[in-house]
Amino acid sequence: MKKMICILLFQVSFNPFFGQTNLVPNPSFESYTSCPAMTNQVYKAFPWYNPTGSTPDYFNSCGYDSTGMANPGIPTNIAGYQPARTGNAYAGIGMTTFANEYLGIKLDSALKPYAKYCVEFYVSLWNYSIYSTSSLGVYFSNAKLTDFTTITILPVTPQVENPATNLLSDTTDWMLVSGSFISNGGEQYMTIGSFVIPSEMVIDTTYPSNIDGNIYYYVDDVSVTSCPDPPKEDLLVPTLLSGNQIFEIKGLEGISELFIYNTLGCLFYSLKLEEI
Repeated sequence: MKKMICILLFQVSFNPFFGQTNLVPNPSFESYTSCPAMTNQVYKAFPWYNPTGSTPDYFNSCGYDSTGMANPGIPTNIAGYQPARTGNAYAGIGMTTFANEYLGIKLDSALKPYAKYCVEFYVSLWNYSIYSTSSLGVYFSNAKLTDFTTITILPVTPQVENPATNLLSDTTDWMLVSGSFISNGGEQYMTIGSFVIPSEMVIDTTYPSNIDGNIYYYVDDVSVTSCPDPPKEDLLVPTLLSGNQIFEIKGLEGISELFIYNTLGCLFYSLKLEEI
């Protein structure tokens, strides 16, 4: 008797929109409830919020100095001179030996389980800062992370961290901070800042002639997206199976569904990958 061989043909479905949508609302701080009248009003760039007792800042070209002490305008403001990377607004956070500032935001939708996400934001160093650092990161959580009783480090481990070797010392141009991670699922809040205690921060004396010991960065263009689909050649898919063979399919990040058909064109098996 001839042995029957079952040949399986694989069709992988790519979602053309998967990986394109930025989950961060108001990513470049352009939308605002009213023009900032002093710097520490990041809540006016709704839905951005302040997670702790420190005071992150909001800068906008329509900003005005109501106190005579803290100009929140663009491009010239209390922290120096910097045009926005996009539009007419950005935020600002500082870190010192006694205080840290963070930016918080609720994503447009919760992250899917076991999915790979790409995270980006841009920073520019305060013109008056003596020091610069590489110690910036992003923490994702299911619940809103807030502690208004503290002005120091939030005791969490960020999923995305700027490499220690990438010193963020440019006061003229915008510098990219980026990374990726595999989500657990359900994360819908992100917090941006430094999560490293001062004694362990990577710090460089970049501008020793300047007047302020604080490390301070403007922040613009924040994004969280599903990472791009892998190249099709990365999919290791067997085309000939017989008996009870076991096989493995790799490189499925960014793919929404998997379909397996037999040679007659009948659907043999299907799976929605977000359910894994």
